[in-house]
Amino acid sequence: MNLKDMLPTIKRFITNIKAFIQETWRLPYAKFYFALTFIMVPFFVFFTFPYEILIRNQLQKLESTMGRNIQIGMIDFSIIGDSYIDYLNVVLADGAEIRLKDIAFNISLNPYRLFISKKIKGEIQIGSFKFTKQDIAITHSLKTSFNIQFDGKTGIPTNGDINLDISSASLKGITIKGFDIPPLKFSSINGDGTLKNRRLRIDSLKFSGNDVNGEIKGSIQIEPIAHGSKLNLYIYVNSDSRIFQEYKMLLDNLEESGGKVKIEITGNFNNPNVKMPFKGSETTRPPKDEFEKAIQKQGTFDED
Repeated sequence: MNLKDMLPTIKRFITNIKAFIQETWRLPYAKFYFALTFIMVPFFVFFTFPYEILIRNQLQKLESTMGRNIQIGMIDFSIIGDSYIDYLNVVLADGAEIRLKDIAFNISLNPYRLFISKKIKGEIQIGSFKFTKQDIAITHSLKTSFNIQFDGKTGIPTNGDINLDISSASLKGITIKGFDIPPLKFSSINGDGTLKNRRLRIDSLKFSGNDVNGEIKGSIQIEPIAHGSKLNLYIYVNSDSRIFQEYKMLLDNLEESGGKVKIEITGNFNNPNVKMPFKGSETTRPPKDEFEKAIQKQGTFDED
């Protein structure tokens, strides 16, 4: 059968379809139901979309960039109001662990943002955040708001804005020249960051508490492998912080300027290079020095 023989059949089919549509259009309320279809289909797609599966897939996609393993607990997602994840555990490539509990989040999601613009906007509040690496432990509660664009293939954040608010933070595990320093407590840590081309710029991240207070400035270049992200940070610790008074014998050799002690951190998350402003020298002490080891541990906290 050639195309010429098929043409009459095709014409009859088109004529029948046209007649069916015209007859249907003349039925009562046909126009109303037709218009309602255009409203209800997007409505049901939006509210019945499998967002929970997308969240799990997005977190699992980060597994190859962040570390060895990611475990996700129950997800209770809601389009209207807060959603909830009971826990999220991440084991990094260097053996460090991140444990998050009681994660409440309110995220503005829709299929266009997810698949076209690759953006996520919203707020996240974490009841318990714990970072552990060897004998270093950091615990706090965290709240953040963000408007971030992600790379569709890797899931790495590339552009956007982030606001961070941490309360009731505690850092323990510091040993200086054989002295175990009691846990340092921070009443608040808050600041803003701007993300552009995977470079997170920190204009000022202020931390305060009875033990130590100051601010962090600089930038972090986010790499596909998280622990390889490049650091360019400056920590300014107020010289009137209580830790300088209680451990004056150990810390009095640090040089200050304008009432602040400036600590520079370069390198990457896996191998940070901490430069301390020792009096009479701009270089860091030998790696085997116990004091330098302690400061590196403290640097680990500030980086994260």
